[in-house]
Amino acid sequence: MLEVKPFSPRERRFRELVDRAAPLRPDAVAAVGASLEKIRVQGLHGVTELCREQAADFDPDRLHYSPDELDQAHHDVDGDFLTAFSLARVNIRKFHEHQRRRGYFHEEAGTLRLERRVRPLRRVAICPGASVLELLHYAVPAQVAGVGEIVVAAGPGGSGRPNTRVLAAARVLGIDEVVRLDGAIAVGALAYGCDGLRPVDKIVGRGDGVMTDAAKAGVRHRVGVDEGRSGRGELAVLADAAGKARFIAHDLLGTARSAEDGGLMVLIALDRFLAEAVRIELANAAEKIPNGPALLDRIDRFGGLYHCPDLDGAIRAINALAPARLSVATRDNAFVLADIETAGLVTVGPWPVEAAGLAFAGATMPVGVDGSSAFTSGAGVEDFVREFSVVEYSPEYLLKTGRHQAILSRADGSAPGLEALEERLALLKLAVE
Repeated sequence: MLEVKPFSPRERRFRELVDRAAPLRPDAVAAVGASLEKIRVQGLHGVTELCREQAADFDPDRLHYSPDELDQAHHDVDGDFLTAFSLARVNIRKFHEHQRRRGYFHEEAGTLRLERRVRPLRRVAICPGASVLELLHYAVPAQVAGVGEIVVAAGPGGSGRPNTRVLAAARVLGIDEVVRLDGAIAVGALAYGCDGLRPVDKIVGRGDGVMTDAAKAGVRHRVGVDEGRSGRGELAVLADAAGKARFIAHDLLGTARSAEDGGLMVLIALDRFLAEAVRIELANAAEKIPNGPALLDRIDRFGGLYHCPDLDGAIRAINALAPARLSVATRDNAFVLADIETAGLVTVGPWPVEAAGLAFAGATMPVGVDGSSAFTSGAGVEDFVREFSVVEYSPEYLLKTGRHQAILSRADGSAPGLEALEERLALLKLAVE
């Protein structure tokens, strides 16, 4: 039964929440490994066989949706959806324009020139599953970054028919390469390439579930992948008496509904009465919604309601949990935010709502789960660029620093590097003499 517990950082249950990272299912890893190898070796033939094994109606000669099919999807969806999607797209673009990376250049009196260059990834794939919001949250930052080619994986799914809204969304975004694949098969085809489909530099999006997660892990050696994992919604709420119990309850229930396998749903309340009010609101709401008791059980298993009267202790708890999303609702939100270090995304006050609400603010969904927000950031322009350094210096600079370079090379046991350095120094010394 869901109840309010006194918070202690040493409590076994809380330590389990902090250490909640779960390995990928071994059966999924094994099954996906065989499929990826089949695609790597056999290309489109392997893709076709795997699709047909899954009883998917797949025609290798129609790997991509045609422009006419994308136009038709755009025509078929309702106008209100297109208007809302387009407005959200504009807002996300405005937000991410401020994230453009420009690199830098530094020169020292003509002897040393250093440069950091920023280049967009050439080709990126998005596996949004049935989520138009996920497509939006990845595609727009990639476009702002200047990615030259974006591919969307939009297979028919369980219904046997393509998701019309995803196709229409791709059309609005100006993405004209949409493939009839999803899940692990899409990941394999996009990572290794096959007839009619060139490989990509990075694959993002949570796709259709755990098999997509396992497939992305299986191709990390070949392409970049994001940190997102399906079915692991995360929300931590830090609130005092200023929090609205009904809103908090429904936020936790919404997260529980999307978190099919793990995740985090936790309230750290500075006020005992608020915590009890949230518990009552959860119980009342669970009686009125489908699967209400199961959702309460999920909150109890993957989080819970805690009372922590000490603000410093509550903030330490949040930083230890490193939630993908943190909701702060206190009398002094700015004071609290000053000490938050690890959340993937923070919503402040009672009014912002995740997913669609973030899109209309212009922010994107966090991708870190299982505590990885301690070392990852939310999806942004930086996910779709790569940086490299340029170093150039004069003969005088080499003569000036060569002895120290040699000391470091010897200390590091770098014989080839030392030989190359000594060859250059010898030539310069002859020229000077």
